[in-house]
Amino acid sequence: MLFDLKPKTKREELFGREKELVELHSALTKYPLTIVTGIRRIGKTSLLKTALNEFKQPSIYLDARVLDEEGYTRRALYELISQQISRMSGLLLKAKDFAKRVKGVHVGPVGIELDWSKSGTRLSSLFNALDEWASHEGKTLVVAVDEAQILRRLAGGKGRIDFTQLIAYCYDNLTNIKFVLSGSEVGLLYEFLGLERPESALYARGYKSIVLERFSKQTSLDFLKAGFEELGVTPSEELNEVVERLDGLVGWLTLFGHVASEKGLHNALQEVLKKAKGIIKKEIAHLLQRSNYYKPILKALSQGKSGWSEIKKELINQTGRFVSDAQFNRALMNLVDLSFVEHYQNGYTIPDPVLREVAKDF
Repeated sequence: MLFDLKPKTKREELFGREKELVELHSALTKYPLTIVTGIRRIGKTSLLKTALNEFKQPSIYLDARVLDEEGYTRRALYELISQQISRMSGLLLKAKDFAKRVKGVHVGPVGIELDWSKSGTRLSSLFNALDEWASHEGKTLVVAVDEAQILRRLAGGKGRIDFTQLIAYCYDNLTNIKFVLSGSEVGLLYEFLGLERPESALYARGYKSIVLERFSKQTSLDFLKAGFEELGVTPSEELNEVVERLDGLVGWLTLFGHVASEKGLHNALQEVLKKAKGIIKKEIAHLLQRSNYYKPILKALSQGKSGWSEIKKELINQTGRFVSDAQFNRALMNLVDLSFVEHYQNGYTIPDPVLREVAKDF
């Protein structure tokens, strides 16, 4: 169902992403590394899960957001990997004979466990075994990491893991393993990967980039009409205002359809905006504690300020203090890297319409 709030896993549920789905399928056959980016609530997870489901090859799906909850540790990562492998009974049954040859891999009746101690399982050895299995079976193993920029927090320190080193090792040595990384904090994801940075393990590696854009106004309308048609409902109210306010973000459009299908179209938009603002406030609460400049910058953008100089001027007006060019630029670029702010040809903007609404009240 189009208005199901869970990420989509089937082509018939993935509205308006046929082009990107074809791109991703093609990339999985050609590139060892594919990167899928786009702002929050634009449909990256749905695209990724649908592609993996259709690709008909074994895959390991890792949601790196689990590390936000469990800690950015070797133990948390190893447990996540072992859980995801163990949930794939078909892969486990066929690959366990290869995996159990690896030091620190324990194959039990319910799954695989990885020894996360410093002298335990080496992920390169585990992936060697999985590559050997994939070669033996004539398969390609896809390792998909959602919100992969979070993996940067694993690097550095005793016992920590540099995931880019693992990807580079597999890229150079293993022909049957491919990686797909998605991320909504686009600047941080590319900074983490270091594809253009000579000191990075992934420097100068070939890859495919797929960028998800917001729906056009017409596609947004078509999505809502198709969703209501699935439910046997003919919208009795004008949907143009909904499309205008939610600005092509399929996550918000889906939430609107879900609320409207349960409670009716009347006042559905206002209820959705109330719910969405609550979600946004929760998401940015920690962000705003990192810098005293973030809130006034976002407020300036919400008021229609878009140029570098006029945003800085508004920041100074709101804070009443001296702010150097370097300080301001650092704060602004941080917001861009986190994808809360978007840089375009003529200036800067807040890409999420709900965040724009929230920022007006700062």
